[in-house]
Amino acid sequence: MTDRSDATLVRAHLDGDSTAFDAIVAAHGAGVISAVERVVEDHHLALDVAQDAFVELHRVLPRYREEGKFRAMLYSIALNRARDARRRRGRAKLVFLESPGDDLVAEDPTAASDERAAIDGALRRVDEPYRSAVHLRDVLGFDYDEIATALDVEVGTAKSRVNRGRLQFRDHYERLAAPRGGRGGHRAG
Repeated sequence: MTDRSDATLVRAHLDGDSTAFDAIVAAHGAGVISAVERVVEDHHLALDVAQDAFVELHRVLPRYREEGKFRAMLYSIALNRARDARRRRGRAKLVFLESPGDDLVAEDPTAASDERAAIDGALRRVDEPYRSAVHLRDVLGFDYDEIATALDVEVGTAKSRVNRGRLQFRDHYERLAAPRGGRGGHRAG
């Protein structure tokens, strides 16, 4: 969804179209949940935080200026809410049996599942705020201006955070993928 069609939906919502806000949520809900989940590291909490972010968006929409970037504004709200939730929760983590833990290897024997587990594990280990910057850039396709707005930093800082996050990701990924990828771990059969 482009900022132009987002602006059209916002205008329609402000003009009383009762379906326009639902369309905004439908267009951005999955991305917001995904970005929030990378910060709070808990799917159920991410759903709550995303809902709070959309409530806040609804509250601030009358002040929206079309010359601004809607998507960046929305993610700024969501990521601020996510950081607040993470601080409130402290360092304690909830563990759900249906999701793999940090040191758990996926039970599916296929290489794709192992690869996905290594990618997810490595991304979970990237420090905040670098994790959010990498997620916005490499998963959600934000440009650096949008990342800067969403994270409330300068563009140079956004670029730096993406770069540092990618470096951390690479280091963690190499450690997680090495046992699966077999640096010296294959047997002759």
